[in-house]
Amino acid sequence: MPKLSEILAFRSATGQSFNGASIDTGRRGVIGPDGVFTPLRPKSFEVLRHLAGEAGGIVSKDALFDRVWAGQAVTEDSLTQCVGDIRRALGDEDKRVLETVPRVGFRLHADRRGAGLRRRRLAALAAGAAVVLFAAVLILRDPAGEVPPTIAIASDGATAGLAGDLGHALGRYGSLTRVSRAARFELDLSSTTRGRVLASVTDTATGRVIFSRTFDDEDGLAVRLAARLASPLNGEIARVLFAASENKPVAELTPLECYLISYQLQGNQNNDRIAKRSDACLSALLARNPRDARALALRGALYAQQYWWGVGLDEPARSDPGLRAGLASRALVSVERAEALHPPPDAATYYAMARAYYANCQREQTLATARRALEINPDDPNILGGVGNWTAYVGRWEEGAALARRAIDLAPQGYARWWYWPIGKAAWVAGDYEAALDGFMNAYDETSWLSQVQLAYTLPYLDRLPEARRAVERLRELRPGFTRQDARFAYERWCFPEAFITKMDRALELAGLPDAAG
Repeated sequence: MPKLSEILAFRSATGQSFNGASIDTGRRGVIGPDGVFTPLRPKSFEVLRHLAGEAGGIVSKDALFDRVWAGQAVTEDSLTQCVGDIRRALGDEDKRVLETVPRVGFRLHADRRGAGLRRRRLAALAAGAAVVLFAAVLILRDPAGEVPPTIAIASDGATAGLAGDLGHALGRYGSLTRVSRAARFELDLSSTTRGRVLASVTDTATGRVIFSRTFDDEDGLAVRLAARLASPLNGEIARVLFAASENKPVAELTPLECYLISYQLQGNQNNDRIAKRSDACLSALLARNPRDARALALRGALYAQQYWWGVGLDEPARSDPGLRAGLASRALVSVERAEALHPPPDAATYYAMARAYYANCQREQTLATARRALEINPDDPNILGGVGNWTAYVGRWEEGAALARRAIDLAPQGYARWWYWPIGKAAWVAGDYEAALDGFMNAYDETSWLSQVQLAYTLPYLDRLPEARRAVERLRELRPGFTRQDARFAYERWCFPEAFITKMDRALELAGLPDAAG
């Protein structure tokens, strides 16, 4: 199975564009310079994927046959048809983008960095495009066919290219549909002095501006802005829709509103009120339709969070991990049912499923489901942050840390502190304790017992025992009676390798944390 980091590398590479078009691995096709998505047949997409992975280099016909049709008896005509499909999707009538190398194979030429962006912007300006208007439909469809929210983007001539790029980026959160009139949300892009861009979003249902900010017009802006607006886990639009339904009785919530509540819980994992409403509305949805794959996936994620944190549960289960032990298996049953029903191709739904597999320490299923989420959308920092943690904790330390760094890079002013945890832990495992401490301090929360545990098992390896002991004192203020046995138990539930737990235990002993109560 490819590494999660390899998926990101591939999407990043293809995102450079080929003849102004980019490859969408989630939907297995091509997004043209005009934002139109063209699906490819499975074999044609596989040929394109291998050519893009070696863009600029020659890929022989034999190599393509071996990779795409391994063990199958096919003629050269099969490859010729795939090449024709790819050229049509890329608008490569003159065969210069996908070049035939006589008697050898093929070479796919990627645009120079920024060339696809410049081509789209110049085309928009040449056509006298004063306004570009289209809508991105967030993929939050429910089985009853409820209409999802839409966002229309208007731009001036100078930001027309950015609007096109933003349409591509929003497409990773759902399907992209052009409109010529009203949408629920309207995003205005306008250029300002010194090459900056003002982005403002208005909720047309209330007339209220829900987001307004000025950005530097630079590479990656469209991706970061799309995540800020469209992420169902913590995006501006999701938060507005969530707030609008916050006081509605559970019985009156639509499926879409219930999904949004459950997605919000993914980013607010210790919020008891959200957890209780998520539990109630998912139960109601599944009572009406037991085959709602999205509801089953989100129910699995809810059980996982309750298993770890007790969120939304009554006492004594709220505080007693032993009383919550059965929730992990309930999470597993729920997501296995969801998987059997083929959930919709939505990154946040697969992210929820990965959470449930991780709660059961199912390493390969966790990684495979996280991989599916990142194939659909490698640019949602809220997903990358969680996946980075789980990937690291099942033993793929550097890979998990890389995913977390990408999450922080995509949301430099809105990241969650805990996204730094796998970065610190990967350094700790490697024996780079200064770097580990730096990661843990970036994530530090004085009121978090986990922050104190991380300091307590790092500082001894830096010969800073007095500080480690103060961290233990603070830990036992936050969690009276906490012991090394409790620490081992917690990290075992989080699927950490035995070697990590053993090494942690030695440091906590040096820091003065008792082994057991009494």
